[in-house]
Amino acid sequence: SVTACKSRYYFDNVAIKKYRKKEYCIVYVDIDNLKQINDTRGHSYGTEIIKYVGRSLLQLDNVYDICRIGGDEFVLICDKQIDMFQFKNINYITYGCYQKRLYEDVNLAVNKADKEMYINKRQKYLMSQH
Repeated sequence: SVTACKSRYYFDNVAIKKYRKKEYCIVYVDIDNLKQINDTRGHSYGTEIIKYVGRSLLQLDNVYDICRIGGDEFVLICDKQIDMFQFKNINYITYGCYQKRLYEDVNLAVNKADKEMYINKRQKYLMSQH
């Protein structure tokens, strides 16, 4: 209810069935350092970051569904031709994407996007150290 994005319940019970037989891009989004933000700036500030990210994701083009599946994690189901540059304009996030194939298991595709996000998060961390 903090964001206007759909819920984990929607993702698990509607989206998986709705998109099972389609090809599309899955984007897994994680808010960077939310625990540290909450610990240093307070939970109300952290909630504002979550709201900002949710609003920003809702403004993207060629996105079919946006689900907040955890405290700081979102899954987007997007057109195969989505312009990934749109995500670079959103502060506080790291994302990974995966092109789901026809009839491929949705949860498996989400896991692949999640792994890609962690690779990108690691690269972001390593670049910040230099």
